[in-house]
Amino acid sequence: MRSKIIGVSVSLVLVAVIAPLVAAQSPDPRTVIITQLVVRLRTTNIANADTNATVLLGVGGREFNLDIPDQTQELRRNTVIIYQIGRDSNVINPEDNSPEAAAITLFDVNSNSTYIRMRDTGSNAWNVQQADLVVVSSGSVASSPQGIFEARFCYLALGGLWLGPGYGFRLPLKEKDNPGVPCPGD
Repeated sequence: MRSKIIGVSVSLVLVAVIAPLVAAQSPDPRTVIITQLVVRLRTTNIANADTNATVLLGVGGREFNLDIPDQTQELRRNTVIIYQIGRDSNVINPEDNSPEAAAITLFDVNSNSTYIRMRDTGSNAWNVQQADLVVVSSGSVASSPQGIFEARFCYLALGGLWLGPGYGFRLPLKEKDNPGVPCPGD
């Protein structure tokens, strides 16, 4: 009988020690501020796949303009463009076009749809093959200088998907179960 009582006591002590550690590593999503959004867009290698239209990222209940100063590099046939929004930004108007300026939290990201949207400006259509989004926070537990990958969203169409007049303007991105694993096609 005595050994059973000791076993129960040890179990209770372990639960009392481990439970606060687990809780400390899972911060409330409403307090986790998003510091960076990294978007990678791949245009297909088919005729007329490129566009000069304005393309936006929708995440956390807000839209961000995916526009870099060097417009010759954007959304051309058979290219991959990486946009960084927030920390280490490479987009125009980086102070206003930032998740920190809007105080977007992980809760906001999880509560709203995530998508790429082509603005209807009468421009030509665009054929997108792949769209990836990595959501990064500054983190509070075990954070690295690069931050913590909080979420990863992906879209892959091997043959491409047309966006624009006559096709539709919005491309939904789906969240991956494991944000540390690259999207298909990487």
